[in-house]
Amino acid sequence: MTLDVIGEAGFNYQFNALDPNGEINELEEALTRLMHSPQSHRQSVIRLLQAEIPILSFLPTPGAKIMDEARGKMMEIARQLLVNSQADIKAGGISATKRDLLSLLVQSNATRGIQEDQRLNDTDVIAQIPTFFVAGDETTSIATALALHALSVHPSVQSKLREELLSIARDDPTMDELNSFPYLENVVREVMRVYPPVAFSKREAMEDDVLPLSKPYLDRNGKSYDTISYVQIVF
Repeated sequence: MTLDVIGEAGFNYQFNALDPNGEINELEEALTRLMHSPQSHRQSVIRLLQAEIPILSFLPTPGAKIMDEARGKMMEIARQLLVNSQADIKAGGISATKRDLLSLLVQSNATRGIQEDQRLNDTDVIAQIPTFFVAGDETTSIATALALHALSVHPSVQSKLREELLSIARDDPTMDELNSFPYLENVVREVMRVYPPVAFSKREAMEDDVLPLSKPYLDRNGKSYDTISYVQIVF
Protein backbone atom coordinates (compact mmCIF):
# COMPACT_ATOMS: atom_id res chain seq x y z
CA MET A 1 0.00 0.00 0.00
CA THR A 2 2.89 2.35 0.76
CA LEU A 3 4.15 2.06 -2.80
CA ASP A 4 0.70 2.85 -4.20
CA VAL A 5 0.45 5.97 -2.02
CA ILE A 6 3.93 7.17 -2.95
CA GLY A 7 3.31 6.51 -6.63
CA GLU A 8 -0.01 8.35 -6.71
CA ALA A 9 0.89 11.28 -4.48
CA GLY A 10 4.49 11.62 -5.59
CA PHE A 11 4.52 11.06 -9.35
CA ASN A 12 1.05 10.09 -10.56
CA TYR A 13 2.53 6.62 -11.10
CA GLN A 14 0.55 3.39 -10.82
CA PHE A 15 2.35 0.60 -8.95
CA ASN A 16 -0.79 -1.55 -8.48
CA ALA A 17 0.94 -3.14 -5.51
CA LEU A 18 -2.37 -4.28 -4.01
CA ASP A 19 -3.65 -5.83 -7.24
CA PRO A 20 -3.33 -9.62 -6.74
CA ASN A 21 -3.41 -10.15 -10.50
CA GLY A 22 -1.11 -7.28 -11.37
CA GLU A 23 2.36 -7.84 -12.74
CA ILE A 24 5.40 -6.35 -11.05
CA ASN A 25 6.40 -3.30 -13.07
CA GLU A 26 9.95 -2.21 -13.80
CA LEU A 27 10.10 0.51 -11.15
CA GLU A 28 8.81 -1.75 -8.38
CA GLU A 29 11.32 -4.42 -9.37
CA ALA A 30 14.16 -1.88 -9.35
CA LEU A 31 13.12 -0.56 -5.94
CA THR A 32 12.89 -4.08 -4.54
CA ARG A 33 16.41 -4.82 -5.71
CA LEU A 34 17.75 -1.56 -4.31
CA MET A 35 16.09 -1.72 -0.91
CA HIS A 36 14.94 -5.23 -0.05
CA SER A 37 17.10 -7.74 -1.89
CA PRO A 38 19.96 -9.73 -0.31
CA GLN A 39 22.35 -7.74 -2.49
CA SER A 40 21.06 -4.45 -1.06
CA HIS A 41 21.58 -5.68 2.50
CA ARG A 42 25.14 -6.70 1.70
CA GLN A 43 25.78 -3.40 -0.04
CA SER A 44 24.61 -1.50 3.04
CA VAL A 45 27.26 -3.22 5.13
CA ILE A 46 29.87 -2.72 2.43
CA ARG A 47 29.10 1.01 2.19
CA LEU A 48 29.61 1.37 5.92
CA LEU A 49 32.98 -0.34 5.61
CA GLN A 50 33.90 1.85 2.65
CA ALA A 51 33.09 4.95 4.70
CA GLU A 52 35.56 3.80 7.35
CA ILE A 53 38.14 2.42 4.90
CA PRO A 54 37.93 4.56 1.71
CA ILE A 55 40.31 2.36 -0.28
CA LEU A 56 37.63 -0.36 -0.30
CA SER A 57 35.61 1.85 -2.65
CA PHE A 58 38.00 0.94 -5.47
CA LEU A 59 37.49 -2.80 -5.06
CA PRO A 60 34.72 -4.74 -6.85
CA THR A 61 32.04 -5.96 -4.48
CA PRO A 62 29.51 -8.81 -4.74
CA GLY A 63 26.18 -7.68 -6.14
CA ALA A 64 27.46 -4.24 -7.17
CA LYS A 65 26.57 -4.83 -10.83
CA ILE A 66 23.01 -5.85 -9.97
CA MET A 67 22.60 -2.78 -7.77
CA ASP A 68 24.00 -0.49 -10.48
CA GLU A 69 21.61 -1.94 -13.05
CA ALA A 70 18.64 -1.46 -10.71
CA ARG A 71 19.73 2.09 -9.93
CA GLY A 72 20.11 2.83 -13.64
CA LYS A 73 16.63 1.47 -14.37
CA MET A 74 15.11 3.60 -11.61
CA MET A 75 16.80 6.75 -12.94
CA GLU A 76 15.68 5.91 -16.49
CA ILE A 77 12.06 5.68 -15.35
CA ALA A 78 12.49 8.84 -13.27
CA ARG A 79 13.63 10.74 -16.37
CA GLN A 80 10.58 9.53 -18.27
CA LEU A 81 8.29 10.60 -15.44
CA LEU A 82 9.86 14.05 -15.55
CA VAL A 83 9.45 14.28 -19.33
CA ASN A 84 5.78 13.26 -19.04
CA SER A 85 5.15 15.80 -16.30
CA GLN A 86 6.83 18.60 -18.26
CA ALA A 87 4.79 17.71 -21.35
CA ASP A 88 1.52 17.77 -19.38
CA ILE A 89 2.31 21.19 -17.95
CA LYS A 90 3.21 22.61 -21.36
CA ALA A 91 -0.03 21.21 -22.74
CA GLY A 92 -2.20 23.01 -20.22
CA GLY A 93 -0.89 23.00 -16.68
CA ILE A 94 -1.84 20.78 -13.77
CA SER A 95 -5.45 19.65 -13.63
CA ALA A 96 -7.45 19.51 -10.43
CA THR A 97 -7.16 15.72 -10.44
CA LYS A 98 -3.42 15.63 -11.03
CA ARG A 99 -1.53 17.38 -8.27
CA ASP A 100 1.28 14.99 -7.47
CA LEU A 101 4.49 16.30 -5.93
CA LEU A 102 6.53 15.95 -9.10
CA SER A 103 4.02 17.91 -11.19
CA LEU A 104 3.81 20.64 -8.56
CA LEU A 105 7.60 20.81 -8.40
CA VAL A 106 7.95 21.05 -12.18
CA GLN A 107 5.24 23.70 -12.42
CA SER A 108 6.77 25.74 -9.61
CA ASN A 109 10.18 25.41 -11.22
CA ALA A 110 8.79 26.77 -14.51
CA THR A 111 7.02 29.74 -12.94
CA ARG A 112 8.00 33.09 -14.41
CA GLY A 113 9.75 35.50 -12.12
CA ILE A 114 11.91 32.90 -10.38
CA GLN A 115 15.59 33.76 -10.46
CA GLU A 116 17.68 31.37 -12.50
CA ASP A 117 19.89 30.44 -9.56
CA GLN A 118 16.76 29.33 -7.68
CA ARG A 119 15.53 26.96 -10.37
CA LEU A 120 16.26 23.25 -10.25
CA ASN A 121 17.75 21.75 -13.37
CA ASP A 122 16.43 18.45 -14.69
CA THR A 123 19.16 16.48 -12.92
CA ASP A 124 18.21 17.99 -9.56
CA VAL A 125 14.50 17.35 -10.14
CA ILE A 126 15.15 13.73 -11.11
CA ALA A 127 17.26 13.31 -7.97
CA GLN A 128 14.19 14.13 -5.86
CA ILE A 129 12.34 11.04 -7.08
CA PRO A 130 14.58 8.44 -5.36
CA THR A 131 14.54 10.70 -2.30
CA PHE A 132 10.75 10.49 -2.14
CA PHE A 133 10.89 6.71 -2.40
CA VAL A 134 13.56 6.29 0.27
CA ALA A 135 11.78 8.71 2.61
CA GLY A 136 8.38 7.13 2.13
CA ASP A 137 8.97 3.44 1.55
CA GLU A 138 8.03 1.53 4.71
CA THR A 139 9.12 4.30 7.08
CA THR A 140 5.58 4.59 8.43
CA SER A 141 5.21 0.84 8.96
CA ILE A 142 8.64 0.65 10.59
CA ALA A 143 7.79 3.51 12.94
CA THR A 144 4.45 1.89 13.83
CA ALA A 145 6.08 -1.47 14.54
CA LEU A 146 8.74 0.14 16.72
CA ALA A 147 6.12 2.15 18.59
CA LEU A 148 4.15 -1.03 19.35
CA HIS A 149 7.35 -2.71 20.51
CA ALA A 150 8.18 0.20 22.81
CA LEU A 151 4.68 0.13 24.30
CA SER A 152 4.87 -3.63 24.83
CA VAL A 153 8.00 -3.33 26.96
CA HIS A 154 6.62 -0.35 28.89
CA PRO A 155 3.13 -1.44 30.03
CA SER A 156 2.68 1.56 32.33
CA VAL A 157 3.17 3.90 29.38
CA GLN A 158 0.80 1.78 27.31
CA SER A 159 -1.90 1.99 30.00
CA LYS A 160 -1.54 5.74 30.39
CA LEU A 161 -1.67 6.27 26.62
CA ARG A 162 -4.72 4.00 26.28
CA GLU A 163 -6.50 5.93 29.01
CA GLU A 164 -5.87 9.20 27.19
CA LEU A 165 -7.02 7.84 23.83
CA LEU A 166 -10.18 6.26 25.28
CA SER A 167 -11.31 9.72 26.34
CA ILE A 168 -12.44 10.17 22.71
CA ALA A 169 -16.04 9.10 22.32
CA ARG A 170 -15.67 7.95 18.70
CA ASP A 171 -13.47 5.75 16.53
CA ASP A 172 -12.57 8.39 13.92
CA PRO A 173 -10.97 11.31 15.77
CA THR A 174 -9.98 14.42 13.88
CA MET A 175 -6.40 15.61 13.60
CA ASP A 176 -7.23 18.49 15.93
CA GLU A 177 -8.39 16.01 18.56
CA LEU A 178 -5.29 13.86 18.18
CA ASN A 179 -3.04 16.91 18.34
CA SER A 180 -4.68 17.93 21.61
CA PHE A 181 -3.34 14.86 23.45
CA PRO A 182 -0.04 15.79 25.13
CA TYR A 183 0.86 12.26 26.23
CA LEU A 184 0.33 10.87 22.72
CA GLU A 185 2.60 13.62 21.42
CA ASN A 186 5.25 12.72 23.99
CA VAL A 187 5.08 9.00 23.15
CA VAL A 188 5.41 9.63 19.41
CA ARG A 189 8.33 11.99 19.88
CA GLU A 190 10.13 9.61 22.23
CA VAL A 191 9.68 6.66 19.87
CA MET A 192 11.07 8.76 17.01
CA ARG A 193 14.01 9.75 19.19
CA VAL A 194 14.89 6.27 20.41
CA TYR A 195 13.88 4.28 17.31
CA PRO A 196 14.15 6.55 14.26
CA PRO A 197 13.07 4.72 11.06
CA VAL A 198 15.92 6.50 9.27
CA ALA A 199 18.82 6.54 11.69
CA PHE A 200 21.11 8.76 9.61
CA SER A 201 21.40 10.49 6.27
CA LYS A 202 24.71 10.83 4.49
CA ARG A 203 25.30 14.18 2.79
CA GLU A 204 28.15 15.58 0.75
CA ALA A 205 29.12 19.25 0.76
CA MET A 206 28.98 20.83 -2.70
CA GLU A 207 31.72 23.33 -1.88
CA ASP A 208 34.37 23.97 0.75
CA ASP A 209 33.29 25.82 3.86
CA VAL A 210 34.69 27.17 7.11
CA LEU A 211 33.25 26.29 10.52
CA PRO A 212 33.61 28.94 13.24
CA LEU A 213 34.58 27.79 16.73
CA SER A 214 33.37 29.14 20.06
CA LYS A 215 36.94 28.96 21.38
CA PRO A 216 40.27 28.89 19.50
CA TYR A 217 42.48 25.82 19.69
CA LEU A 218 46.20 25.15 19.29
CA ASP A 219 47.57 22.60 16.85
CA ARG A 220 50.62 20.43 17.51
CA ASN A 221 52.88 23.26 16.34
CA GLY A 222 51.35 25.78 18.73
CA LYS A 223 49.48 27.70 16.03
CA SER A 224 46.08 29.06 17.08
CA TYR A 225 42.91 28.58 15.02
CA ASP A 226 39.42 29.99 15.56
CA THR A 227 37.87 28.14 12.60
CA ILE A 228 38.02 24.68 11.04
CA SER A 229 38.52 24.60 7.30
CA TYR A 230 37.95 21.75 4.89
CA VAL A 231 41.69 21.21 4.39
CA GLN A 232 42.27 20.96 8.13
CA ILE A 233 39.52 18.34 8.46
CA VAL A 234 41.02 16.16 5.74
CA PHE A 235 44.62 16.44 6.78
